[in-house]
Amino acid sequence: MSLVPCPECGADISDRAVLCPHCGLAIRGAYWCWDYRSPRTLWGLPLVHICMGPAIDPTTGSIRVAKGIVAVGPIALGVLSMGGVAIGGLTFGGLALGLVALGGMAFGLGLAIGGLAVGAIALGGGAVGYLAIGGGAFGVHALGGNHPHPELAARIRAFFGGG
Repeated sequence: MSLVPCPECGADISDRAVLCPHCGLAIRGAYWCWDYRSPRTLWGLPLVHICMGPAIDPTTGSIRVAKGIVAVGPIALGVLSMGGVAIGGLTFGGLALGLVALGGMAFGLGLAIGGLAVGAIALGGGAVGYLAIGGGAFGVHALGGNHPHPELAARIRAFFGGG
């Protein structure tokens, strides 16, 4: 192991270092962060904001959040948002919170679809809502393995043409 100068600040660092401990420059490219904000805005937000890479910026240590009308990133806030944590109108993510939410854990004011779904209409393995359909369904009108609702099941079959 030998010491080499950092290309950014000139401090001596290990030739095996991934980041400069003095200025935070990514030496080996192990950490990549790509950020795109469209030049057009609506309500002060970019139409599209995409953050790719780790959720915590390795150079600044701050959390990277995509904020835009369409937001894509590890943490995304927007009208249409996609990410590990997605918050907004129509959301897709591991943890999705919105008016309509689709994800591993989905919490929606209207519709929620996911492994765990909580919303007015909830569809999922575990569903909690006014209308809940899933393996474990809890709600005013629940249809699931734990709580069969014969009238609701008949209506769903009739809707899909099953008699």
